[in-house]
Amino acid sequence: MSALRSEGEPRGGAWLAPWSLALAAVVLSFDYAFKRFCSQASATELDFLLGPTTALVRLVTGYAFVAESGAGYVSRDAHVIIAPACSGANFAIVAFTSLALGFGYRFASRLTSLAWLVVAGTTAYALTLVTNAARISLGLAFERSHALSAWFSAGAVHRGVGVAMYLGALVAIYLTAERVLGRRAVNVRFPLACYVAVTLATPLLGGAYHCPEFISHAMVVLGATTLAGVVLWGLHRADDKAVTRTLAGDDRDAHVPGRVDALERGRERSLPGQGDAALVPRPLA
Repeated sequence: MSALRSEGEPRGGAWLAPWSLALAAVVLSFDYAFKRFCSQASATELDFLLGPTTALVRLVTGYAFVAESGAGYVSRDAHVIIAPACSGANFAIVAFTSLALGFGYRFASRLTSLAWLVVAGTTAYALTLVTNAARISLGLAFERSHALSAWFSAGAVHRGVGVAMYLGALVAIYLTAERVLGRRAVNVRFPLACYVAVTLATPLLGGAYHCPEFISHAMVVLGATTLAGVVLWGLHRADDKAVTRTLAGDDRDAHVPGRVDALERGRERSLPGQGDAALVPRPLA
């Protein structure tokens, strides 16, 4: 029997089930605790994020970085400091929440759902290190080459690169999880909603709307998430059409003499009331 719930289960009912609500409470409680810790942590306390990220940036760019107490990692050659604000903690929260809640409730076993939280956390951590290092490295490359300086300020380039890298990684890991698990997530827009909630809604509650810089940031985030949403929607639509064409082709082949036996032997059907969770061969007529 598959560890995942049937594709045809009511989504709303699944979300309102007591176990799903308990799972969401666990994830959101962890998000809050981690966010609170990172907002008050020093560079030393965030070294589990800053250290590996700096090592990857050093590997990609060749710049030397030196740890400085209270500041983070400093490169005098590149004129950059990888400080606590560059840790990528917000993205780690977004990635973890998207994976944990986007797929966690779809497992039939509660133990498997809890195990998935560990997998989601580990994946989010690794993805954060790689994506954050790529973001910093790409930002340094643009800064050194002055490729976009004629059109955008350094701050705008930094912001655009960050949003593009984070959203691209988020969409990629979400689609990959769907392929690996063999099931659609709860909602194609869910990871984008998580991203907006952490990067915009949370700062707004803290009074960030008073800062003109935040307005520019919000416009970039909303524009990028809208574009990412269109891409995700298009990919899912194309996938649905491909499945429909495949099924239609199977139906046409069933009428071709000589192929009926092969199709019947290879075709499967679901047990009554179990969706596609358990499959048995269809008996020949």
